Parts: sequence; structure tokens; C-alpha cells
Amino acid sequence: MKKHILTILFIILTFVGAKAQCNYRLVEKATSMAGKHAIFLRDFKIKFSEGTMENPSPVGKYSMMMNAGVNYRFTIANSSELPGKGIVQLYQKDQLKASTFNDETMTDKQLFDYKCEKTGSYQLFISFREGQQGCAVTVVSMLTYDSIEPVEPLIKIDRLDDVVYINIDNPIHFESPKYLNSIVEVYVDSAFITGSQGDYILHTEKTGLVNMDIFVKDSSGNILEKERKIFTSKILPLPYLTLNGTSGGIISEREVSLAAEVELESKIELGTMPFEIIEYTISRDPTGIDGITWPNAELSEQQKRFISSLSRGQTFYISNILVKGPNKKIEKLAPVGFIIE
Repeated sequence: MKKHILTILFIILTFVGAKAQCNYRLVEKATSMAGKHAIFLRDFKIKFSEGTMENPSPVGKYSMMMNAGVNYRFTIANSSELPGKGIVQLYQKDQLKASTFNDETMTDKQLFDYKCEKTGSYQLFISFREGQQGCAVTVVSMLTYDSIEPVEPLIKIDRLDDVVYINIDNPIHFESPKYLNSIVEVYVDSAFITGSQGDYILHTEKTGLVNMDIFVKDSSGNILEKERKIFTSKILPLPYLTLNGTSGGIISEREVSLAAEVELESKIELGTMPFEIIEYTISRDPTGIDGITWPNAELSEQQKRFISSLSRGQTFYISNILVKGPNKKIEKLAPVGFIIE
């Protein structure tokens, strides 16, 4: 009998603990996300099991009165114990006014602001992305200043875009300003990641999607914040060749004489150039016929003399440019043409 009582008691305590975590803690979190210039108005709690064939994406639907001229802020906090990521959509009748989900970029955000233009009844739809099981709280606040200003995200990820490249080191920096003395754990799939203290290097060897999960924990291991960042891994585009910073076109004899070597430039921003020049040819013909070939990036004296022998308006080409990439594969670049000024 005691075993049954203890089992029942354990189930009750577990349920109460989960329910508490899914309620008041998320209300506090969503409220704090609204910022210091926001006044709490009300909250909406949803908890759904995973979608079914009959109801693949459950939706919580709520109505609320909103007043013209008021700046409203909608914030959503998701339970870290469940996979679902909540989506908040604000409608007036059948017209979508604002949402935490961007259909074009397929990305989520944790809040949006809306300045009400017309007093009336509005509808709030709250669901979980892809019908996943989840628990979330949406808090509606009123902003106390006239102009809407952005709120700093709880986890700031510093990378220009959502693209990483295979076979190179992709630097990623992120920080959690709200939790300065916290523990940060990072996990990725289809890739490797190294680093600490917010500065990391992500390395992947295949194209596709890379999911990066960031956990911010306190000293006891409790999850304070969780964020998922999805990157698209691509093949690194080939570089292009330059001579004294010029990638073809008009060039003077002085610019040529000042150049110690030919260089590679990237079409994207890279910390270091992952390609190296194996050899190249300078000639009067774009195919490299009767040209002078050199086995590295250096601009030889023989090549310089060849260029200096050309008259104004004459053309020379740098062709047969062979480079070795980060995967050790040899690639051939397109020839580059120059006209003597």
C-alpha cells in the first residue's frame, strides 16, 4: 500500500512541478522579455500534445479588445522541456496584422510590436511550429513610450547571415547579456564545434542544414534560456584573382611594378583565404599560349619585364590559374584580362 501511495504522490508532485514550470515561470520570462518600458496587461497559456492526422496543427484562439493609438508588445516564452516553438499571430477579422513567424525567411522571433490603428476586437492565434508538442505563454503588454524600440534578444548571435561553408572554419560569436554569469552549452548536428566564452568555430563537411542548439544554464544546471539557430551549409564559392587590387581592366605600369604577387579575393567575407595559388600564366592570349608560367603567387621579374614591354592600350591575360581549396582539390579559375594604361 505504501508503494502505491508513494508512486501516486510522486506522479502528483511531478505533474505539479511540470505544470508550474509551464505556467508561472514562463509568465515571468515572457514578462521580462517585454522590457522595462512595458506594462503587463494579460497572458495566454497554451499546452498541446503533438498534432494528429485529424488535427495536425492545434491552434489556441483568443479574442481581446485593443485601443487605437496604443503600442502593444506581444512576447512568447517556450518551455525548454518540450520541443515545440510557439508562433503568435495577431488578426483583425481575416487580416493578419503581425506575427512572430516570418514566412519568407522561415524564422521565428520572440516578440513583435503593434501600434493599434483602430479600436475593436482582435484575434490572437497561438500554435506550435510543425504541430510539435509544446507549452508556451504569450504576454501582452502596453508600451509606455510613443515610439516603438527594439528589445535586445536574450541570446545575441553575431553572424551576418545564416550560411556556413563546408571544409572551412566558420567563426560564430554569441552572448547572453541577461545572464552574465551563466553556463553556456552548445550542440550541433551534421557538424563539429569548438570554442568557449561565446567565441566558437563551426566546421562541417557536407551541404544541407546544420542545427545549433544553445543552452544557457545556472550554476545548478537549470535551463534559463534555449535558442536554436539553423544554418545552411554550402560549397565555398571559388575566389577571383587580382593584381595590385585590380580584378581586370585598365592597369598602369607603375601598379604592376609595385605588385609583389598576384592575390586571391573572395566573393564573400572570410577571416582568412582558404585557397592558395598553385600556378598561373601571363601571356598575350587568354588561353596562355606562349606565356610565362610561375609555380606560386609570386610575380616574377620575367613576368614583370614581359608586361613592361607592352605598349599603351595593349592587353595581357593572367590565365591557367590553378588554386588548391580547403578540400585539397585543385580548381581552375577563369582568366583575367588587363589593358596597359
